Amino acid sequence: ARLLNMMVESLPSPISENKRYFVKSRPGMGVQYTLTTGVPRGLFNWIVGGVSNVFSVIGSNVSVNGSNVITLATTTGRVGFTEFVASTGVVSLVMVDGTNGYVFSNPTTSTQITDVNFPSPHLPYPIFLDGYLVLGAGTEDLHNSDLDNPAAWTNNSFISAEMYPDSLTCLTKNNNYIYAVGTNSIEYFYDAGNAPPYSPLSRND
Repeated sequence: ARLLNMMVESLPSPISENKRYFVKSRPGMGVQYTLTTGVPRGLFNWIVGGVSNVFSVIGSNVSVNGSNVITLATTTGRVGFTEFVASTGVVSLVMVDGTNGYVFSNPTTSTQITDVNFPSPHLPYPIFLDGYLVLGAGTEDLHNSDLDNPAAWTNNSFISAEMYPDSLTCLTKNNNYIYAVGTNSIEYFYDAGNAPPYSPLSRND
């Protein structure tokens, strides 16, 4: 038999060695919205007030639920997203494209990060940790924003992944640890509460 959006599951019968077969339906898929033609660079679902807002980046176009909201200065390379929650409870969305950064206060309103100390270029893997935005930049440095403000950055507020002589390829996070992933190594960092203007992070030796 040819089944469309169905799956067959066989279960042993409790009263004999024979099997019982069940045909279960699977949810189908449909077109939600159509994007412009181009190279995909990033996708993120930001839920605000219980409403799903799907951010998609195609080329230089940033769309929310299929409608263009901003146009980037860059056209290629990965675009990364992270939610940001300030200690006051204000929630925003941070988007970085390897050169520039943007802070969305709501799905249609954004502000470009223009602080002279914002790391550019950077790895497009933004990490939120304890009220800081962390970006990898240079060959081995982890830069962090000011506390509670992803748009404000202070000179020298960074720490280096320098246990191994390789360069960073991405940042990721597991619970309260940031993983600095290099070409041949991984170093682990946590929020040690170091006083500004230096990085709050320390390496877990």
